[in-house]
Amino acid sequence: MQKEYRLPDITIESAQTADFPTIAQFHQEMFREIAREEGSPWSEETLSALPSAFLDYLVKQSSTQDTMIWCARHGQTLVACACLTVASWPPVPADLAARAGLIHTIYVHPEYRRRGIARQLLETVLEYCRARKVRRLQLGASKAGRHLYEKFGFAPSGSRMFVIL
Repeated sequence: MQKEYRLPDITIESAQTADFPTIAQFHQEMFREIAREEGSPWSEETLSALPSAFLDYLVKQSSTQDTMIWCARHGQTLVACACLTVASWPPVPADLAARAGLIHTIYVHPEYRRRGIARQLLETVLEYCRARKVRRLQLGASKAGRHLYEKFGFAPSGSRMFVIL
């Protein structure tokens, strides 16, 4: 097992519009890695179209207060990102706030992994959610990311069912 070490000059900040193309590439690479490691239900055509579609999403969502995007930089180099989309959600007994967050696109460039960057990004997202009383969070976890998310209390939810139409 590799030892995790931190880089002293990593900064976490809100993404700027100029960062969106790199974040869209990270989004694509995240799915390519999942496809290689876990098997792919996606065609190459779909994966190739993903950066453009995700860039459109980022541009649209950035004009709302529903989506937050953070970047990790090593010096001036964007090395990682994390996104959060908050939506109205029906109140449930455990959470009457009627808001839920989807954490997505937590991605660290391979050269910067095992340095605590994903942890720093996740801590930033959770702090943001706590401050805004967004208590229900969900995410899709790759095999590589599950251990980190479990450390923060995330657990699989066996009662959920999804379909993509």
